[in-house]
Amino acid sequence: MYILLNKTKNLHPRKKLMEIFLMFFIISSFGFLFNCSNASHKKLIIKEEMNIVTKTIGNLKLVKIERQEYINISDFKTYERVELHNVNSQEKHFFDLSPIIDSGYQIENIEFLSLDTILILTKYQNKIIVSNKLGDFLNVYDYRKSNGIKGKFELMTYGKSFLLNDSTFLFSLEYQNDEDTNYYKNRLFESRLLKIENFTKENSNLTFGLKSLYSNFSDETDLTIEGNNFHLTNNKLLFFSAYSDTLYNIDLSNLEISDKTKIYSDYSGLCIKPVKIKDQIAGIKDFNKNFKSNGQIRNIFYNTEKKIYYVIVSHKPTKTKNPWSIIILDIDLKKMDEIKMDETKYSRQGIMTSKGLLISNYPQYKKDKNAFEKISFSIFSYE
Repeated sequence: MYILLNKTKNLHPRKKLMEIFLMFFIISSFGFLFNCSNASHKKLIIKEEMNIVTKTIGNLKLVKIERQEYINISDFKTYERVELHNVNSQEKHFFDLSPIIDSGYQIENIEFLSLDTILILTKYQNKIIVSNKLGDFLNVYDYRKSNGIKGKFELMTYGKSFLLNDSTFLFSLEYQNDEDTNYYKNRLFESRLLKIENFTKENSNLTFGLKSLYSNFSDETDLTIEGNNFHLTNNKLLFFSAYSDTLYNIDLSNLEISDKTKIYSDYSGLCIKPVKIKDQIAGIKDFNKNFKSNGQIRNIFYNTEKKIYYVIVSHKPTKTKNPWSIIILDIDLKKMDEIKMDETKYSRQGIMTSKGLLISNYPQYKKDKNAFEKISFSIFSYE
């Protein structure tokens, strides 16, 4: 570099400046290409396989108890039990739900306080039951008559959870006032989240928030039925919808949107246009068919070690294929990469563990005789 610059000393100042700029451009370009080359070499690789022997079919999620990671499998109808499988060993735990169900309760979801104590969120009744492995009733938190909830909301999970920490519940809210003549309009502007702090005490604190969430991408004439797509990760509560191509970051202190990040895919758009309620009623459009009309954000996970997000997105299906991909975002939610997945080998069901991202292998073994006696994953890592 010194020799090259030294050769320019007798040039006209303008030509000298241009030559220096040219050399700087070449060096900078080389560095940029080198960095891009390194980035392009990163791939989503399979580190190992994981198989869980079980006949229980139901909700799957990761549970952390006493610094250990467990795959939680919950079956609320057939086997009426909960299983915990240690990610790093053969350790297993089982919880009997039949006494709860036999008492007339339907179960929405569960949370773990320890390896012996669980919280059970009931359907339609706004109750949380504290139970043990035997299904005994230890305690009940009843919110049916609570101000702001009674006759207005059903308590639901945010994503697959409802426990924010040891003393705080966090619920997504489903507006259920059937007597409201302006139901769809009011539903659009009602609160979507409820935080209950100090729930073990008599004077617990209730905070309602996230009003008008769906007005960001729809209006009262739209039919926007879908799951509760909240995901708590990296101390962020993120919301996504099939009807939007944007991630919404929710401030947990006041339950309001703090910022938005638009997500782009290399393979399709990532939002579907809602069916109009009048068109659904008249039979002009079919809600289920419309749901397959475009790509959409399906899930999001955060890798603590690598400080990256995995965003699971589906693309418009064909008669024989259900294409999907994984978008890699950095810690600031900026896109780094996108990997197209083989839908003949992997389904979109995933779980984030310290080992890596678990992706279901079900398409590979669904025709096996013992397909319903195991759950199999490939563990992926972006390296």
